Amino acid sequence: MSDKSQDARASVEQIEADLARDRERLAQTVSELTDRLTATKEQLSDKLDLKAQARATLAATRGQAKQRVAGLSGRVRGTASDPDQRAAAGAKVAPVLGGISAASLLAGVVRRLRS
Repeated sequence: MSDKSQDARASVEQIEADLARDRERLAQTVSELTDRLTATKEQLSDKLDLKAQARATLAATRGQAKQRVAGLSGRVRGTASDPDQRAAAGAKVAPVLGGISAASLLAGVVRRLRS
């Protein structure tokens, strides 16, 4: 073979090797971008999931309400003999019951919107 044909063959082989290397880098880049996009999509879907947010809020509100009611129940039992103290304790229970009602109403609205 002549030197020109060997140079051309070497050049073609070099180009093919460069293409293969570039394809591999491109495939790796696409894979990394896909992974990032998937993670971002999952984060956004979690933030936009109103049902999950409503459930979390409802659970937190229920927990807080139960703690407050338990604390107030103990106080009411301790002050059951004094009518003034009973009335004051009852006034503290009313907002808790209102919160429970609001949380239940919110849960119902979310259910209705989702169905």
